[in-house]
Order: sequence, then C-alpha cells, then structure tokens
Amino acid sequence: MEVILADWPIRLYSRWERWTDYSAHTYREGLTSEALKAADAAMAEVRKVAPDLASLSLLRQRMLSNSSSR
Repeated sequence: MEVILADWPIRLYSRWERWTDYSAHTYREGLTSEALKAADAAMAEVRKVAPDLASLSLLRQRMLSNSSSR
C-alpha cells in the first residue's frame, strides 16, 4: 500500500500484511516537523476509508471493478 503526499516528495509505503500497524502509527517513523504533520493529516484521512486490511481489501476490489468496467 502506498500513500503519496501531494505537497511533499514523500511516499508512505507499507507491505500489505503490515497495513493495520503501519496506518495506525508506524508510518511516523523517520518523519519530523512539518513532514510529520503532513503525514499525520494524510493518514487520518486514509484511515477513514481503510483503517484495516478488511476495508483495504474492499477498497481495492472496488477500484479494480471500476477500472475493469470502463
């Protein structure tokens, strides 16, 4: 899973099976100051739609079915 911060040259990346812990807190590792604030804000939004593997899987299925129906 990858989250790209629009205004920063930062990409937050997690292996699929580690998503729940990553989205909850480990994405913060190595970030400081304004980059950390931006990541916190982005991940707060991401957690609204994909807080765990089950919801992430559903989101992925929806995205794949939308792209195949075009």
